[in-house]
Amino acid sequence: MLQAGKAFDRVAGYEDEMSDICAAWTERAILLAGDRRVDEAAKASRDPDAHCRPLLAKYPWDFYLRVPIVRADLSVGKLLFDNARFAEARARLQFASDWGQREASTLLARMYRDGLSVAADATRAEALDSQALCRRPRKPRSVSPSRGIRPRNQGQGPGHRARGQPPAP
Repeated sequence: MLQAGKAFDRVAGYEDEMSDICAAWTERAILLAGDRRVDEAAKASRDPDAHCRPLLAKYPWDFYLRVPIVRADLSVGKLLFDNARFAEARARLQFASDWGQREASTLLARMYRDGLSVAADATRAEALDSQALCRRPRKPRSVSPSRGIRPRNQGQGPGHRARGQPPAP
C-alpha cells in the first residue's frame, strides 16, 4: 500500500514526485474499477481525494497531475453508477465532466433526467447532454520538420497553390 501522505506534509513546494505518487494511487483505483471491485475501488480513490485534489487545486496547470485524477474519477464513477450507487458516483462524474469527459457528462445527464439520487431536472440534463455533444476530438496533426506542426491535409486538394504563388484567376 502506498503511504506517502506524510511526504506531502513535509514538502514546502511542488515536486515532480508528487504527481508520480498521485499517478500510482489513481492507477490502483482504475485497476480495481476495471476488475469491478466496487468497494475496494471506492476506498482506493480516497487517497488521491485527500492528497492529490488539494495539490491539483493549487497547480491546475499540471497535466501529469490532472489526467490520472480525472481518469480515476471517471472509472470509479462509472463503476459506482453501474452498481446503482448514484450518490457516490455523482461527485466523481461531476469532476470528470468538468474536465471534459463526455461519458461522465452523459451519465450525469441521465442521473438528472431520471432523478437518480438527485432532484429530477430536465434543464440540467439537457445542458449536460449538449455539453457532451459539443466536445469534439481534435483533428490529428502532422509534423513537418521545415514548417513545424500544422493540421493534416492543409493546403492540399482543389485550389491548392504553392506558397508565394498568386491565386489562380
